[in-house]
Amino acid sequence: MFDFDGTLANTLKTVVEIYNKVAPEYNCKTVELEDVSRLQAMTISHLMKEQGISHITLAILLVRVRKELHINIDHVKPFFGIEEQLQTLKKMGYQLGIMSSNSQKNVHTFLESNNMKHLFDFVHTSKNIFGKHTAIKRIISNLSLQTNDVVYVGDETRDIEACKKIGVKIAAVSWGYNLPEVLQAMQPDVLIDEPHSLANCISKLAM
Repeated sequence: MFDFDGTLANTLKTVVEIYNKVAPEYNCKTVELEDVSRLQAMTISHLMKEQGISHITLAILLVRVRKELHINIDHVKPFFGIEEQLQTLKKMGYQLGIMSSNSQKNVHTFLESNNMKHLFDFVHTSKNIFGKHTAIKRIISNLSLQTNDVVYVGDETRDIEACKKIGVKIAAVSWGYNLPEVLQAMQPDVLIDEPHSLANCISKLAM
């Protein structure tokens, strides 16, 4: 089961540009390019505090960002090598799905634009970015699986937190929204450094 933004889709630059466009409307700080790495070292709660974003404002911002992203989604590309790794996992017999905080429309448009829709058995999205563990647990139940049947692949500290809450194996990837050293400090089951290692790492973790 895969996260979308920062794991499959390289959306960071586009999302930062969109955020900077809409942030002043909600009295939130914009992000300078030189600050991106510093912010990537933060948890979502710390980031919200740093940028002056309340929980209510965050919910509104996410709706705006998702809508704006849809306008630009045709220009968003998968990380180099990801598609080949997904094909390898499919050939190995794994069922693949997406569980994301982005919108269904954005995820499906991205998959169609990049000819990747055939690689996934399901796409599930949840608007509550702090309720990912509940959404993952619901998918597992709906598919009549056990938690130890599943590996979640994500790029943020909240992905690790969500999986640890429900006992799902978590493979963290180093190329997304949070820095690898921050992810490693949270002790994921595995930290994947390069996209070309994805299939091998997941198959070992799934044993």
